[in-house]
Amino acid sequence: MPRMQILNPLEREAFETPPMFTSVQRKQHFDFPVGVQRTAASLRTPANQLAFLLTCGYFAATKRFFPVQTFHPRDRGYVADHAGLGKEPIDLTLYDQQIMARHRAVILDYHGFRPFEAASCPGLLEEVARLVHAQLKPKVIFWRCVDVLVREKVEVSGYFRLAALILRAVNRRNWTLIATCERTLTPEMRARLDPLLTQEPAEAGGVPGRTTAYKLTGLKKFSQSTKPAKVKARVADLDLLAGLYHQLQPALTALVLTHEGIQYYAHSVLKADVFQLTRRRAGHRYLHLIAFLAHQYYRLQDNLVAVLLGTLQSFHNSALREHKEQCYLRRAQHALALQQLVGSFETGLAALTTIQAGSPINRLRPPLIERSWTMDGLKASAEPPADL
Repeated sequence: MPRMQILNPLEREAFETPPMFTSVQRKQHFDFPVGVQRTAASLRTPANQLAFLLTCGYFAATKRFFPVQTFHPRDRGYVADHAGLGKEPIDLTLYDQQIMARHRAVILDYHGFRPFEAASCPGLLEEVARLVHAQLKPKVIFWRCVDVLVREKVEVSGYFRLAALILRAVNRRNWTLIATCERTLTPEMRARLDPLLTQEPAEAGGVPGRTTAYKLTGLKKFSQSTKPAKVKARVADLDLLAGLYHQLQPALTALVLTHEGIQYYAHSVLKADVFQLTRRRAGHRYLHLIAFLAHQYYRLQDNLVAVLLGTLQSFHNSALREHKEQCYLRRAQHALALQQLVGSFETGLAALTTIQAGSPINRLRPPLIERSWTMDGLKASAEPPADL
């Protein structure tokens, strides 16, 4: 069975060693009840007492057991001082494996937990199967397993046992999908998928012996250009993908893949080379190709819709900008015409005033009669000019 690296080396080391307690956490987890203290006091050697107390404290914090070689020196000194085991260093290598197994059983019974056995924890197996079916990342499944074990009152196992459990579930799921794929694919469907992994000879006039790229390679990357030639090429790719997708729809429906599952198998095709796909088993290869075609069909539709929306938005912005420019231009022209009209009126009024002031008729005109309203009625008064 191949090994799956769920956690990186640093994460795995942190999981396999006891946690680093602060002073407050150390006081909290190593403050043992009276029953635990009595059980530790009944042990024969100081090494057994110290190892038992440390194991009990670490289990209360993490719900799992650790090798005695990984116990932290500060924790050992703290527990030894508070348990009255003396100032002399205690050699924990004298802690026998059989005694350790008996002590772990006592600690599990005291906390109400059961030892880890995958067959005796159906909730864990169901949760792993559900998460694998949902195509979650193995690291997420791993930490969910830890939560399920704590919830079910089961000892948290080591890294490799949980990783093997997850790997078996993943392999079981993959073999189920491969069997479904081989059962539902017809010869016509296989005939449509196989040309994606073959090269065609170059066109006449080219270099002799030169072959073109794989069709699968041309479907991996899509351009974001809005040039008509690029868009036309993507529309041709969409026609090809649409025909393959609709023909493979029965097989895709039988696989019952979620969007995450389709994305998971499609990304493996995107990252792998064509010769790596051809070396796989037929059912495994067809499973990845079906998921890849479905994924790229969805992606290309999104790509063309995004290009359409971007182009329409660009035209909309250009129309708004042109409309504003025309509005500004018309406003400026209107202001200029209004200014010219007002200027012509002022020029005409100035000419009329000059003409009126220099006319002899204006000098012989009788004085104006000023009228004012009084309480007695309308009264007319005339004042002679000052020069008479």
